[in-house]
Amino acid sequence: MHLLATLHVSIPPAVLRAVSSAILCTVLILLQTACSDPEAEMNQALRDEIIQVHDQAMIQTGLIFDLQTRLEEMEPPTGDLQQRVARLIDELREADRAMFAWMNQYQILAVDDDIGVDNDYREEQLEAIRSVSGQTDQAIGNARTFLDQTAGDS
Repeated sequence: MHLLATLHVSIPPAVLRAVSSAILCTVLILLQTACSDPEAEMNQALRDEIIQVHDQAMIQTGLIFDLQTRLEEMEPPTGDLQQRVARLIDELREADRAMFAWMNQYQILAVDDDIGVDNDYREEQLEAIRSVSGQTDQAIGNARTFLDQTAGDS
């Protein structure tokens, strides 16, 4: 026997339909949020990794300028050493330029309504910022090695 019938409560059918619809909508919303979209999760993971790689490379901006200044303030080298110092300074400058060029072109907002297209863009950008980060690490490593070697020669 129906619970409401045993209570002798009369609920108009329109109210029952409205309550049923509200319950159904609530259940559907809960199911939708419980079943996450793998494409959306991938998109968020890509965005998070892009920012993480970017932030790690950006931290080194001050170090780039410090090394560049140290190289520029060295006693004027001659011959091959002069060319090497100039090349190291160029590597540091280029790494810095590459970071700012990447930041200038990176689109934070979705690039397309289709999340698959946006994910493709994020994957390309992740590779691009990894390349910039590698370039930065390489330039810093080369400059440090050179400066350590020349400090040891003094």
